[in-house]
Amino acid sequence: MSDSPPKTAMPGGIDLLAGRQPLLDRSEHLVGWELDLQRGRGEALDHYRAVSKLLRDETLTTSKPIFLRMGLTDVLAGHAQELPKDRVVLCVPGSGRSAEELVETYGHLTRRGYRLALNGLGEGEGFRKLLGLVSFVRIDLGSAVDEDRLGSAVAALHRYKLRVIATGVEDARQRVMANRLKIDLCQGYYFLKPTILPRSEVKPVTFNYMELIAKLNSSQVDFKELEAIIKSDISLSTQLLKYLNSPMVGLRERVSSLHQALVLLGETEVRKWASTLVMAQLSDGKPEHLSMLSLVRGRFCETAADLMNRSEMKLEYYLTGLLSLLEVITSQSADELTMSLGLSRKVRLALLGSKSEIGRVLSLARACERGDGVAAAGLCGGLGLDPWVAIRAYSECLAWGEQLHLGGEGTSAAA
Repeated sequence: MSDSPPKTAMPGGIDLLAGRQPLLDRSEHLVGWELDLQRGRGEALDHYRAVSKLLRDETLTTSKPIFLRMGLTDVLAGHAQELPKDRVVLCVPGSGRSAEELVETYGHLTRRGYRLALNGLGEGEGFRKLLGLVSFVRIDLGSAVDEDRLGSAVAALHRYKLRVIATGVEDARQRVMANRLKIDLCQGYYFLKPTILPRSEVKPVTFNYMELIAKLNSSQVDFKELEAIIKSDISLSTQLLKYLNSPMVGLRERVSSLHQALVLLGETEVRKWASTLVMAQLSDGKPEHLSMLSLVRGRFCETAADLMNRSEMKLEYYLTGLLSLLEVITSQSADELTMSLGLSRKVRLALLGSKSEIGRVLSLARACERGDGVAAAGLCGGLGLDPWVAIRAYSECLAWGEQLHLGGEGTSAAA
């Protein structure tokens, strides 16, 4: 269950598959995204116009700020002005030209209303002038060698009222170091790396939730038993009714009982949303992005099932995506978890990394979230999916996941 940053772009002209890396604050709250866009073979101006169109498409974007890296050549060419200033934070280099030229160029952008994040540290009067133009400073934590010196630099940046972003945070050790240095935001894949703990160190409530997920999705459980299982957990039954009555679901009539919910939605939908809410409870105390990403993966896998005419297996596809981060969330091994949950053989093997159809759909979800165009294209070919359709579906699922996460009282618990 490991993830790594993208290295290549989508072949065949599909150049705007965007890897979105979350920016998390010290409390692990999601505050923005860094968009990792791979440049195609076309003109730079056309590229930024396409990016601008992407950012203005409400079905493909997020309400959070987008941090976008720009090379100095593109900045000097004026391409930043193609981008919506209310949506982006431009990540710009702190070297490559004289400090005076950079101050003039970046000053022009800030006067037009753009927010800037400066890449890297510097020194001298010129660097201090640059600090007066930016809102953030990005530091590559992976290349940091002297923690004391870095700590002094972070403290100095805070005196300028700037927020410091640590990039390249790939493991828990680096995350702890970032907290120790009082770095404001972290960007990296550290939150996807599981830390396996002995069973004795895991909270007992974790196993209660896993048992509940197993019961909710047992093929031996019928209509009445499913209703009784949900009713046995007062918090779950209350949250489920609150969620089903939210605008995100869009039911035409108000649901006042679990029995009514089962009749209106059917067992499959109720199992799905009850499992989703249990996962949200299970994720309590973990980075909130994990529960949202679990939702997005579940939604995407379910959507892919529809696209491949596998509607009868939608619940299995949804559960595969939803539970794909369970190892990270619970700090228990995937092999032990999948056995204890009593999942179908297809779901269990997919979660353990099989190359089955469901397993490849899960791999496609991971490729899309990393912005790995080559992997996404290859997987789409093997699954018989149109890459454009799959990529747009993933983007819509991502927007849906964030809307659900921010959807107000009650619905936020589901993400």
